[in-house]
Amino acid sequence: MASVTVLGNPTGRRGQAQLHDVTEAFERAGVNPDVIAARTVADSRVAARRAVADGATRLVAVGGDGVANIALDAAAESETVLGIVPLGTGNDFARALGLRDGGVDH
Repeated sequence: MASVTVLGNPTGRRGQAQLHDVTEAFERAGVNPDVIAARTVADSRVAARRAVADGATRLVAVGGDGVANIALDAAAESETVLGIVPLGTGNDFARALGLRDGGVDH
């Protein structure tokens, strides 16, 4: 079974539900999600960097601009493939990349 490391924001307004929905979708697709469990921004940064340093081949950010930024920083200059599931309220980062036309529409 393929695997993916998933970074979300479990303390965000909808973070737990978002993580649950995304990890279930990965499982249905035959992909084993390894969720980074962190409670603070600082812990998220450290855990994401550690996952990349430990050889994570795929890192998926689930949430808004902050989570995407943490994942991007962790994966920069590595062989880790970065994925973004833009589910924040503003999603400026996702919009700038052309991933969605802005705002929450789910």
